[in-house]
Amino acid sequence: MSTGKTWLPKAIVEDVLKAVLHTGIQWPVMLSGLAPEVRGALTVGSGDSAALYKVMHELNWWTPADGQDCPLREVLVALDTLMGPRKERQVVVHALAVLDEGITVAPPPPKKTTRDFVYAKARDSFEAGGYKVLHDAHNAETFIASLGRIVSVVAVAVESAALSTIISTVRAEVTHIRQFGQLVEGCIVMPLSTTVEDRFLVESSGLRVIDAAELQGMTVDDVERVVRAQMSELSADGYYYVDEVEVAFRAFQSSEAQLLVVSGKQELLTVACRAFVIARAEAHLDGFGVAPLWLALAEPIAEQFDHVAIPHFRKNGVRCSSLGLRLMMKEGFLLPIFETQKPPRRKGKVADLVNQAISPHARAVLFTASDVQRTATDYADALQLPRLAIVHVALEKIAICVCVVAEHVAGEGAVVYTKVIFENRL
Repeated sequence: MSTGKTWLPKAIVEDVLKAVLHTGIQWPVMLSGLAPEVRGALTVGSGDSAALYKVMHELNWWTPADGQDCPLREVLVALDTLMGPRKERQVVVHALAVLDEGITVAPPPPKKTTRDFVYAKARDSFEAGGYKVLHDAHNAETFIASLGRIVSVVAVAVESAALSTIISTVRAEVTHIRQFGQLVEGCIVMPLSTTVEDRFLVESSGLRVIDAAELQGMTVDDVERVVRAQMSELSADGYYYVDEVEVAFRAFQSSEAQLLVVSGKQELLTVACRAFVIARAEAHLDGFGVAPLWLALAEPIAEQFDHVAIPHFRKNGVRCSSLGLRLMMKEGFLLPIFETQKPPRRKGKVADLVNQAISPHARAVLFTASDVQRTATDYADALQLPRLAIVHVALEKIAICVCVVAEHVAGEGAVVYTKVIFENRL
């Protein structure tokens, strides 16, 4: 290899390197068109980003023999083709112009469109909800976001290609990722002006519509309105403390577990679950503890957590978004509480819903009816979770604490006292 002056300013080479790393193009592909003697003289290393850095700077010092093309230019031409419609291609085009014409003035920044703004807002919203976001999928119109076992393929239908094209792109991406057996959903962010026909077209294709307004998230007040509404649905008979469940919940809170499982016969679970929800709601509204979200699963059981949770907000006129839910759960502010008559089983809908609700930063509680004795290991196997991720309590009978609060007026002041009664129930 002969060396001389550099072909490009170092800053431009650095920009090209960033563009290559951002798009995920592998350096063996971008170098495949070079002559064998050129490739053989390069320090290719292990193929990581450091090796790519070294290769690009070696090419920038390479002086070709008489009659040969500049190897750096051949690589840039290859990148121009490989990047397709990606926005990073403009960096490569500019580098080629500098190489061919000696232009050294930086290109003007591309004009930001509404679609660019919404696309960036969508990425930021998924990241705020605890998702790990890959900014480029196989197609530049989408990005991929993952949270635990959930994988979302997201596109933006704002000032973009025809809706039918976007739907096809997202569905193809979803089909590709499902080969790996993950919980995969396709989502399209759509403006408030979306027609009923366009929304139906997306939903009938098996994809989920995310209204652009949902990217704004939710507030604490939104959650508390639903907590109060759910409390009004429960029986206000004064029973609000089930000792065995409360003890297990305290152990769950102080552990690293992700899921509390409460099992027992249906008549026990009905009382225990409602008492648990009321206790959590009262504590939260008094300024202590998490906000409970009671999710009683009825047939037909939905396949997506959002389809179970969001209706509780919307039926009470409270704004809600899947991204807002994830953020509230990630921050430990919102606690989903599932109640089901069907024990979870592998690849069943109950297991899928629970797995969608929990993540390294989100927890949940599952009240599940069971006529046979099951251990924490059994539930860990059914939910495909590590044993240490579960705290389990099996109810045989429950002791309910009834608190009666009264006022006794004496003299000028009022004395408030509490009478505590324990009863064995069921």
